[in-house]
Amino acid sequence: MAEGSGGSGNAGFLALSLGLIFGLIGLLVFFLLRMKADNEDEDRREGERSAAGGRRRRGQAEEDEDEDDDEAEEKPGRAKNAKREQRNQDRRERQEQNREVQQQKDEKNAKWQLKQQQKDAERQKKAAEEAKAKAEKERQDQEDFAKWKEMFSVEAECDDSAPAPEKQVDQELVEYVKLRKVVSVEDLAAQFRMRTAAAIDRLEQLEKVGKLSGIFDDRGKYICISSQEMTALAGSLQQKGRISRTELVASCSEFVRLAPTAEDQAKLDQQAATEG
Repeated sequence: MAEGSGGSGNAGFLALSLGLIFGLIGLLVFFLLRMKADNEDEDRREGERSAAGGRRRRGQAEEDEDEDDDEAEEKPGRAKNAKREQRNQDRRERQEQNREVQQQKDEKNAKWQLKQQQKDAERQKKAAEEAKAKAEKERQDQEDFAKWKEMFSVEAECDDSAPAPEKQVDQELVEYVKLRKVVSVEDLAAQFRMRTAAAIDRLEQLEKVGKLSGIFDDRGKYICISSQEMTALAGSLQQKGRISRTELVASCSEFVRLAPTAEDQAKLDQQAATEG
């Protein structure tokens, strides 16, 4: 009875030990399987991470490659734009230089034209003055020529139609002038108690009627010219043609006696003694 009880107790302990052992083995197997599963999950995640990293690297590489391609494509574009901008800048600088050069040329041309206009104006003014002086000289020469022509054509005859007193004054005036050859018009006017203008008119009237012949010089004197002197002077004038008043007076000094003869001087001295 006692042995049966002891055998039952050993069997129970054995069963319990076996159960414990199987339990430990099962637990160990569970942990092993769990660790394997965890390792597989970790490997799978690592693979996924690696794959994801690979994809990211490939994507980044592709992006970098794309960027490199874009940059490579942009570099020729930027270089081309830079060249085009440089060409535009060079063209603008050339245009500015051309404008400056043209402006300088325009200013130079404007100054030259102004100078030419001033020269033309001066030449025109000078030409106008010369033409005016020439016209005045021709007019004066024509008047002198007409005067001498009229003198040459008038016959040296006395005018008997003048009243006796007037005729006497004319005779005295003619004698006064002929004796002295050269007289001052003012002295002549004072001698015959008349104004200077009246004395000039009287001499011109006497020339017209042929009682006197002569010329007024620029000093206010009257030069008496005889018929012989007039003939010689006329021949000289015909050879020279048209001359000025100055040339006419110079010719008079060449062909005309400008001082009284000895006989006329004696008469003048006698008159002076009588009046004294």
